[in-house]
Amino acid sequence: AVPVTRICSRTQSSSSSSSLDYDTLLELDLKQSVLDTGGITKQELIVNGELMSFAIRRGVLQQVLIDNLSEDTSNRMFLDKTLRGVEQQGSGGDGNEQGITCVFEDGTIEGPFDLVVGCDGINSAVKQFVDTGSLSSKTTTNQSSLTNSAIYSGLRVKFAVSDDPSDTSDNGTELHQYFGDGTYTLAGTYGAGAGKPPSRMAFVVYRDDNYFGPFRKPPRVEEEIQKQKKTETEQEKEPDENTDWTQDNTFMAATTKNNNSIDPR
Repeated sequence: AVPVTRICSRTQSSSSSSSLDYDTLLELDLKQSVLDTGGITKQELIVNGELMSFAIRRGVLQQVLIDNLSEDTSNRMFLDKTLRGVEQQGSGGDGNEQGITCVFEDGTIEGPFDLVVGCDGINSAVKQFVDTGSLSSKTTTNQSSLTNSAIYSGLRVKFAVSDDPSDTSDNGTELHQYFGDGTYTLAGTYGAGAGKPPSRMAFVVYRDDNYFGPFRKPPRVEEEIQKQKKTETEQEKEPDENTDWTQDNTFMAATTKNNNSIDPR
């Protein structure tokens, strides 16, 4: 891991049109900030004179955590398992232990447990079970139900990673944030594991210019909207993105002209 010493936040300049100029929003010396705060914050975050703030790649951190599990815990950790069912066991008085059991695709059953916590990501089988009370088949789960339950946010992410053997980052790293017009960037140096050079990494989050609410406009409707914008003298107001997007005919609000609507279907 690489110690994080400073955080710098910048935005595009309010007084210059050049993309190379910027305004500084924040320059934070992390260690000095903690020292100035004092109290329990200083006691917990300053250990042997060193600030407990580090930058490390996610996969490397996961490996560090796994490597430092106790033997008893690591022996009870199973990978490459696919959840296929969650069942309540025992009703009391029948001699069976009460609790929740988890049924997996390979036929194994684990439990009973008092509590099941699902941390299985965007296509979560546990979430589907909580929402519907059941789990669909593998094909349906992976390709239909869970995919369709996700809503596109209109935000896109790109990142770049470059190993830098010449940078030992002995003096720590600074994390730089940049706020632009519909764009956010984070850049810095991150630890890549013991005996490996650190990695320079940059992440860019930006909005999709073609995004319209949680759905894209149908191509024919979009074409008509663009045509209207060219022919009308006044700019036509598009529908509020906070409207009820469950109705397909919401798009008609953006394509109404002279009381003639376009069927979005």
